[in-house]
Amino acid sequence: MTDSSTRELLDHVGVTRLQQAYADLATRRAWDELDQLFLPDARIVIAVGGGETIECDGPGPFAAFVGPSV
Repeated sequence: MTDSSTRELLDHVGVTRLQQAYADLATRRAWDELDQLFLPDARIVIAVGGGETIECDGPGPFAAFVGPSV
């Protein structure tokens, strides 16, 4: 395996694990655990329909939005 294919494989595994962790967290509605998945200054942009978006800076504001919405 080349270095680039190894890196691609590791990136794929990392993204897959992150998606699975988020799905688990969302299923359990454990919004207080979002800080384990998002950087404190992460910008999260949510498409809410009609071309509108909501932007959340960090896991706290995201949890405040998504928690009651789910």
